[in-house]
Amino acid sequence: MGVGGLALSTAAASWMNALALFIALRRRLGALGGRRIVVTIFKSGIGCAGMALFCIWITHAAARVPLIFRLTAAIGGGSVVYLLLAKLVRMEEWDPFWAQLSRRRAA
Repeated sequence: MGVGGLALSTAAASWMNALALFIALRRRLGALGGRRIVVTIFKSGIGCAGMALFCIWITHAAARVPLIFRLTAAIGGGSVVYLLLAKLVRMEEWDPFWAQLSRRRAA
């Protein structure tokens, strides 16, 4: 797997660490709203999948465009896609961001 395997193993170890810490915290404090956390992870996964699909599409669709422009379009466009999907699936973690944006538009 090469370098990809190293990245995969680091990500897997991080998830296992987060899970172990969550279990330890739950034993110490009691219920932590596990259903709400799962819903948030699912909604975030939808946003991440949409962003990934956009980034893959933009980097392959514009194969003759210089790499720096493809990367800029993938990063900027992917961010917009993620935010739009977060708004579409009503991720409550983004509510303060949307409220702040609305206040700035009103001012």
